[in-house]
Amino acid sequence: MNNLCWFCTIRADVLSPTYLDGLVTDLDERGIKHVYPDGGRLIQSFIHAGRVDAFIISVAPVLVDTGHCLFGELTQDVPLRLDSATTVGGFAQLRYTVGQ
Repeated sequence: MNNLCWFCTIRADVLSPTYLDGLVTDLDERGIKHVYPDGGRLIQSFIHAGRVDAFIISVAPVLVDTGHCLFGELTQDVPLRLDSATTVGGFAQLRYTVGQ
């Protein structure tokens, strides 16, 4: 099993679809199979490009009265299949696979 991963913190406003395709190709050539984009707009870029195959979402035991949409505005629904739900410390960790 290949455990190489890459944490992506590129500014979303400079991430064009062409750049994203080249980035994913480069990471694939290096044997990196797991990419963790960090940040709402950056995650949106990966979703819009069809480059997300799974989500791991941690839920904190806190209720807030206002906030932002987790993934911002999307142009279409993203169907998800719940694969597992576990607890990690005081958090619930939900693992989803993106449906077709």
